[in-house]
Amino acid sequence: MIKGRLSSILLGLLSASVVVLLAEAGLRLCGYPAGTFDPIMPSTQGLYLPDTTLQMRWGPVPYTIATNSLGLRGPEIQQPKTPGTFRIVAVGDSITDGFFVDNSDTWESALHERLKSRFPFPVDVVNCAHGGGSIDKELSLLKQPGITLDPDLVVLTFVSNDIYEIVKLLARKKGDGAAGSEWKPPFSLSAFLLTHTAIGEASLDTLLRIRFRTYRKGDPNHTEGESDPRYNIPGGDQFEENVKLFMEKYARLDGLVLVDSFHPKVQQAIDYYKERLVEFKSICDQQGCRLLFVYFPAYPQVYQANPPLRINQALNTMCEETSIDFLDLTEGFRKHSAGRVLHLAPLDFHPNPEGNRLFAELLEQHLLPIVANHTSQPEPDTHSVSEPKKLMATTSQHESKSAMQSIWIVRGSVAAAAIASLAIYLSTTLPALGKTDFDDAYMFLRYARHYLASGEFSWNLGEGPTYGMTSLLHLFAVTALRGPPPWRIRSF
Repeated sequence: MIKGRLSSILLGLLSASVVVLLAEAGLRLCGYPAGTFDPIMPSTQGLYLPDTTLQMRWGPVPYTIATNSLGLRGPEIQQPKTPGTFRIVAVGDSITDGFFVDNSDTWESALHERLKSRFPFPVDVVNCAHGGGSIDKELSLLKQPGITLDPDLVVLTFVSNDIYEIVKLLARKKGDGAAGSEWKPPFSLSAFLLTHTAIGEASLDTLLRIRFRTYRKGDPNHTEGESDPRYNIPGGDQFEENVKLFMEKYARLDGLVLVDSFHPKVQQAIDYYKERLVEFKSICDQQGCRLLFVYFPAYPQVYQANPPLRINQALNTMCEETSIDFLDLTEGFRKHSAGRVLHLAPLDFHPNPEGNRLFAELLEQHLLPIVANHTSQPEPDTHSVSEPKKLMATTSQHESKSAMQSIWIVRGSVAAAAIASLAIYLSTTLPALGKTDFDDAYMFLRYARHYLASGEFSWNLGEGPTYGMTSLLHLFAVTALRGPPPWRIRSF
């Protein structure tokens, strides 16, 4: 009797596995997973899928990412480096990664176009950045793949929300009693499934399509040579209003350093950043490459009449004390900002293609004498690139007492799965359809990313505590990413 029940249970599990595997196979034939949600998943390195084209349509502006065999944005990288080549490796977060612009509109691409025509030897500009995180993640990116690409110069960018990321990091380390340990994000099996399985990605994609009217509505393609309609954003030239909006939305992020004096916890985070920056420089020195530390100004520092510059002064002092070459782009952006829309405001405050071109222009002016002094190259080293991990799937086979019993178990399993799926959709999407006060899938995904990174649900993006939880769908999707409901809610 017990053996028969066990056989029935095992056969039911096998039947459900077959249904799941068939669904996974069918969705993969339809192009899933495409890496749609990779940028929101926290990781120590977080490279993109190699040798692929990703249509990123979850944010305020749709854009396209094309990667090489290393999972980096941009063309294939010559390894070992061609003798005589001056290679620049850029490390940073979303500003350097190039959120919401195509490869050709990143500042790295613009810088490469400007430099390659000025010198008789080849100049490479490699984008080794990935959105999210701060100096700890950037250290990981420097170690692999950054330094293995044999750079002559490493450009590390700093943005005003980097310190907020460290404030969170130090709070987690204090709670874990691991203040001296290297940062690693908590592993989440569900997050892995959402980005590495067709069913996971397709499910979240479908839920977001139903919940948000503007999700995936934009077209990332446009005709070459024509004005790109993606960046004709209403209100972009309302600079004073956008400054107020920025400070309202990001008071607890960038606003932590856009002040005249720092909170003790913020100063502690700045000191921590300095320690990691020294480590960053040490790695560059050991490899015989130069480090350039670049500050990208926050939106109010570009358009506000008298912006707070305390963080600029602190970074300048930090670099003087550690003998690091420092370039502050604030003055350059302010000088060229009159009447120019350089960001995605009011939808978002990342730079648009015009802003990235200005970034490249200002950086070029600083780099010209450095690159011009390039006369010889050391012999390149051969570096190995780790192969992508392959997902292994195993199934077990079980026997049943009779064919009739098997048929009914299979039917029951399929019916149970269908009923469960229907119940989930009815309990999540129907309440969501009745909500009209929140139509920003990008902001919701940022909430999810914060929860994945810290294990706590925060409203530190500046919104009210319920702004990101306006329906049961949000609770379902966020908890699907990590685990049980995030009852602990806090803000800095």
